Amino acid sequence: MFLYYYVFKNFPTRRQGFIRNMGLVQGLYFFVTGLWPLLNIETFMQITGPKTDIWLVKMVGALTVAISLLLLIIAKRRHITIESLILILGSSVSYLIIDLYYSLNKIISYIYLADAAVQVIILFMWIQWLIKIRFKLRSIKHY
Repeated sequence: MFLYYYVFKNFPTRRQGFIRNMGLVQGLYFFVTGLWPLLNIETFMQITGPKTDIWLVKMVGALTVAISLLLLIIAKRRHITIESLILILGSSVSYLIIDLYYSLNKIISYIYLADAAVQVIILFMWIQWLIKIRFKLRSIKHY
């Protein structure tokens, strides 16, 4: 409720360059990284290391592509909803946690730390935008 009230209730989220740019950048990143194991699992495993459950790698790839399509639609419309934002932030947090935990415990390749770094940047950008909007809302007089 806090997030809804302070970010979405009275603040116009249409026509904002940040939403377009961030949706496009994150959407393209998710699209490419999600599509790669679906199109060529061999080259994907050459870079990321061997996998035992290929079907699971492809399922994560397919879900990542689905999230990327949402991001690209957000970029096109320049409008975001709280439900979309929860999925966007939740997916980046999930990738970050999995990347860090399993790479640092030597279960998956250290190359996943590069993806973790990208997820940190993505999260930082979205959180910075949310904080900026919150301070803008404080300056709006509510009658």
